[in-house]
Amino acid sequence: MNLVFVGESGNTGGSVNDPNQYHHIYTGLMVHEDQCISLNGEFDALYQRHIGSQPGSPGVPLQLKAADIYQGRGFFKSWSPERRGDLIKDCLELLIRRRTPNSSNSGILATVHTYLGITTPSSLSTNSCLR
Repeated sequence: MNLVFVGESGNTGGSVNDPNQYHHIYTGLMVHEDQCISLNGEFDALYQRHIGSQPGSPGVPLQLKAADIYQGRGFFKSWSPERRGDLIKDCLELLIRRRTPNSSNSGILATVHTYLGITTPSSLSTNSCLR
């Protein structure tokens, strides 16, 4: 059995027909049930390494939202762009390393580079793209 997460992100504006709504993205992640426990363990270790606590600990976000990290909002407001970039990079590398179903290294990297505006396809440096 596969477990599926589907999410959306974008500037929703007042209407989906709003010409000022340039980007609206739907994405999904499918993980086989055999990988779920070990993937959660790796994610918890990543969370501990970057944040110093487990998800949902007092004062710590229960989940990581890319927009908050990328834009330095909420919990990540005091984080430098370099620190936020390192967290994003490590999250993506975890997915690449695990070769989650329906993804390949080049597919994930191409998507990330397009999203972050990185022109060097061999680079995963997100730091220069963050505010």
